[in-house]
Amino acid sequence: MGVFANKYERIQELNNGQYSKVYLVNNTETKTNAVIKQIKIQSLKPEELKKIKMETKNLSLINYCHIIKYYDIIEDDKKNNKYYSIVMEYFENGDLRNFIDVHKRDNKPIDINLIYLIILDICLGIKELHLNNITHEDINPEKIFIGNNYKIKIGGPGISKYLLKNPSTGASINNYTSPELIKGIEKNKKTDIWSLGCLIYELCSLNKCFESNNFFDLAKKISESPYDKNKLNNCNKELKDLIELCLEKDDNKRPDINQIYKIILKVISKFEIPKTYIKIDDINSKILNRNEITIIIEIKKEDINENIYFIDNTESHETFKELNESNTDLYINGKKFEFQKYYKFPKEGTYNIILKIKKMLTDCSYMFYGCDNIINIDLSNFETHIVTNMTEMFCGCNNLLNLDLTSLNTSNVTNMKNMFFLCDGLTNIDVTSFDTNNVVDMSGMFFWCTNLVNLNLSYFNTNKVTNMSGMFFGCKNLTNLNLSNFDTDKVEDMRAMFYKCENLISLNLTSFGKNVKDMSEMFYFCKSLTKIYALYFKPSKFTDKTNMFAGCDNLIDKIV
Repeated sequence: MGVFANKYERIQELNNGQYSKVYLVNNTETKTNAVIKQIKIQSLKPEELKKIKMETKNLSLINYCHIIKYYDIIEDDKKNNKYYSIVMEYFENGDLRNFIDVHKRDNKPIDINLIYLIILDICLGIKELHLNNITHEDINPEKIFIGNNYKIKIGGPGISKYLLKNPSTGASINNYTSPELIKGIEKNKKTDIWSLGCLIYELCSLNKCFESNNFFDLAKKISESPYDKNKLNNCNKELKDLIELCLEKDDNKRPDINQIYKIILKVISKFEIPKTYIKIDDINSKILNRNEITIIIEIKKEDINENIYFIDNTESHETFKELNESNTDLYINGKKFEFQKYYKFPKEGTYNIILKIKKMLTDCSYMFYGCDNIINIDLSNFETHIVTNMTEMFCGCNNLLNLDLTSLNTSNVTNMKNMFFLCDGLTNIDVTSFDTNNVVDMSGMFFWCTNLVNLNLSYFNTNKVTNMSGMFFGCKNLTNLNLSNFDTDKVEDMRAMFYKCENLISLNLTSFGKNVKDMSEMFYFCKSLTKIYALYFKPSKFTDKTNMFAGCDNLIDKIV
């Protein structure tokens, strides 16, 4: 098959349907597995194929931990051009349809805590889509994929919504279609909320919310009939109320995703995974593993008996109290220890530390403050949905070499002050998946990350930020920064923002500086800087611009 030539090696066929084929493949360049979905072009009208292509392209631009990644979009070069192929992320546990069907077959209700975690991840995925002005319109269990420890990602457009049409309105219809789409009303983001309600209903009852083998009967049930509440046995009052809100037939009265998300967060904030889960079975232990941190530290001969601090042993003991004996299990090289704020290591060597946290945290400030013997922190299973504060979270981790932040949820964080302060062992900090919509303070965020070479901030939303002072202070190995997407309308303080960024050659600040009052020492000793691209950047109106360009000997055109 042409699409598999050179780059992809077919491992096995996963699904062969009437309108598409799905294969598990291996990328011969990266040696990682992926999925290729081949859509049969002849099954679609030209305008439908065009829409699928557009939707796929839009989704491929999103880099978010709860949206499936799109690696390649391939037009089949075979004769007659039979297939449009999408190369996607592979999930070893399949989709939510299979997960629900297995529980239904075994007559085993889905753990209610797990239901909440699944809903939370789906909400976050929908929230990201809506933030990018994308209405999915086809949320259903076949589009929800399950990774390790039940991490959830939403898949993109399929072809089902383009195939089954209401003859009178032309609308697509399935068990998760909203009443407004059936009536031919123009789609809006509330459509995805209806589908989410149907999905939550099915997770709780193991039955579809609206079912019929007859097209017109299904459409009538969705549009006019109430759903059967008697099947919601595995469901508490909060979930029943949530389903009721989502399945409001009038989309004008239906809540949006932000309202649904806040409701889930309120419940999740009280959510605690019982200790007994560790002993029950693999599924429940994986629920607990959804809130753990793995740390690799290296104790050298000269550091023997040095302490590792999980949090600062002074100030943060007063402000950060959630990581404690009753909430945290501590494992070192597989052996369980009594949790302490710090631990003395008896001999040199490399240690694997796991923190299993039973309740979700709200404050991560000073969490690894001064842990200068940490070389790796794995946060891929750390739940941070309700965290609001990440002040100095990794401050002083100056030997940290590996830090994967792609799964870190920052949607409720308001403070990132000094977050990576003195992380001078890191050459790359990947924050492309960060949601910074609520962040107010980014001062000193990358302060003295002296070896930082790669920093992509193109996804940063800074429209609420008021303080960026010292944000890149001492990042002497950065050669260029494109901050043209930064909204700095509310920023008042940019003091020493690029102080001693010695190798910085160019800066794109085209949207900078409308209301800033203090830019003193902003470019101090940026001795390699030759050009600043700016538009609204007019230092003449700033209250304080002392030494703003001191030491910028190679700057050709100073901003006036």
